[in-house]
Amino acid sequence: MRNLTIHSLWLMVALLQQAHGQITNVYTGTAPNTGTGDPLRTAFQKLNTNDVVLWQGLTGLSNFLATPSAVRNALAIGGVAGTGNKFLRDDWQWVTTTFPTLGWFDVKSYGAVGDGVTDDTDAIQDAIDATAAAGGGIIWFPPGTYILRTNRYNWRNANGTPTALVITNRQNIVLMGAGKDVSRLRISSSMTRAVVPQGLIVCEIVGCSNVAFIDLTFDGNRQARGITQPWSAYNEDDGFSVENAEQLLVLNVKSMNTGNDAFDVDGAFRASFYNCDVINAGEAGFGVATVTNLIMVNCVAQDCGWLVGSNNVDNAGFAFDFGKFATIVGCIGISNWANLLLLSQNYTRVSDSVFLDQGNGTTNIWIVGGSRTMLQNCWVDTLAATPLANHVGVYAGPKRFWSGPTDFGPPSEVMLEDCYIRGQYAVWCNQANGVTARGLFLTATEGINIYSSTNVVIRDCVTTAGSVGVRVVSGRGISIAGNDFRPQAVNGAVIVNASTEAVSITGNRSWSTNWSFRLLGGPQYVTLAHNLAYGAVDWGAHRSLCADNILYGGIRFVGGVISNAFVRNVIGGSGIWYDAGSSTPNLANQTWLANTATNLWMPAVTNGLVPVPDTYGPWIGLQTNAPPAAPSSPGMAALWNSNGVVYLLTTVPGGATWAATNKLAP
Repeated sequence: MRNLTIHSLWLMVALLQQAHGQITNVYTGTAPNTGTGDPLRTAFQKLNTNDVVLWQGLTGLSNFLATPSAVRNALAIGGVAGTGNKFLRDDWQWVTTTFPTLGWFDVKSYGAVGDGVTDDTDAIQDAIDATAAAGGGIIWFPPGTYILRTNRYNWRNANGTPTALVITNRQNIVLMGAGKDVSRLRISSSMTRAVVPQGLIVCEIVGCSNVAFIDLTFDGNRQARGITQPWSAYNEDDGFSVENAEQLLVLNVKSMNTGNDAFDVDGAFRASFYNCDVINAGEAGFGVATVTNLIMVNCVAQDCGWLVGSNNVDNAGFAFDFGKFATIVGCIGISNWANLLLLSQNYTRVSDSVFLDQGNGTTNIWIVGGSRTMLQNCWVDTLAATPLANHVGVYAGPKRFWSGPTDFGPPSEVMLEDCYIRGQYAVWCNQANGVTARGLFLTATEGINIYSSTNVVIRDCVTTAGSVGVRVVSGRGISIAGNDFRPQAVNGAVIVNASTEAVSITGNRSWSTNWSFRLLGGPQYVTLAHNLAYGAVDWGAHRSLCADNILYGGIRFVGGVISNAFVRNVIGGSGIWYDAGSSTPNLANQTWLANTATNLWMPAVTNGLVPVPDTYGPWIGLQTNAPPAAPSSPGMAALWNSNGVVYLLTTVPGGATWAATNKLAP
């Protein structure tokens, strides 16, 4: 442990990056002394562009620079005898760095006790100051609980909040413990709200570079301090706070029991979190703002955001604000007020993560402002058996936070892919542009709601909504294709309302027992094509096309529809019927399926149309009774019933038989 150097710290980072596919190979060791020849080819054979080489004691620098470009194109870090450490970048140029072999600073050597009782603030600050004076080093926390109070320097951040420990404008600082839950930094129970009315930060890092936190626990101890009520705006009772840092690594660290953020990072370049935990933060678990190049892997946030309340921007397990180029992988949010907030984030990918909230009428995931966000392979669910009213799984749209005078604007270019999402409303798009929902499994009262949004694609999704699969209240440029709407959507697999235009509904299957596709109030330029619908269709669209559909439930025309075209549809159920004031479109060249049902709205076919045998089959027949009786003539269509039983109907010349043993469950 005492021989840990910046070489081995870089090795740790490189191995982590290799594990997540950012680096192809990592080579380590002592490079040979070189008189002539190619030292890297001798030691490591051929290198690739994405390889990393870490070595010590290399001589013969000129020989290295003479190596082929394929080798020089690799990233390499190492020590060159007599010249200090060197760092080779992708531009193939050597630049001098300040990375020394890090010194070792044991906090107990400076008087810290770690017994959970003694005030260790000054002793630890002495170790920090000594490390800073040496140009960097490793501050070692042996196993124990280190009690902290306000810092002797009376240092405060820009919002006036004091801190227990502070490191400013330094480089190459590592705070390292013996393990998560083994080495603890805990705020004293004497630091009550009366003593520190604006809160107390466990550790503040300002203006530093090459900073690492490893194997530690930060404990705000807020319950013992009596902090049970919300703080006013801009108080910061945080676990650790980082401002304006470069090259931040947080590895195997826990932060817990804080009045505000557990991890608070404002203004950083290249920040990485691996295997970190948050429990019981009053505001954000991971509060990360204005960070460029963020990696977060295998982190957990639980029970965060409840102390601050619903209208604060950071009351989420994971809150990322105003940053860009972020990758979040394999993280878990549990029972937070909101689990994930992306506020004005750009180029953000969240994947392979789980977000479980309490279904308490809030929103699980917020995507507000920003652009180019991807949520991929995630499980978005609630711990409640039934989500409460107004609970939303994923929201993409504008939002007003801090009771401010204006909203943060809506997002653009949002991709939701291959996720399971449950809530009263699974997905809610409000004023968003360029949203793609692909491969989602949605369990909700309503699957996807679209308000005033443009260029939305919903494709290859499965909905088990209890009311509506997709509801388009208003918008333009909406594509709904290749989806499977299960029979729970009793009010409509897809509902398109007025103030909507340019909608394509193609290649979907609707198992709805009541309504399948409902175009209400006069939406324009709608294409309904190549769909299979077992429920009825409500047609109130203008200047629209209905072509090549199989519509077993028939069509109702509502609202005086005009300028529509109906081409090559198979129409069954009750055929067609009209509400008062509706006009008759041209219904030539349709195929009509007769049936003997008597419990529908009108007789089988109206307006003088004559039923003909089904010429589209063989197909799946749907029968109201089980087992079904044979149809009265070849190809007669039966109806989907509320019992949810499907039988395979085979049609042969001169007769029909029901294969009652071939049940299909929707």
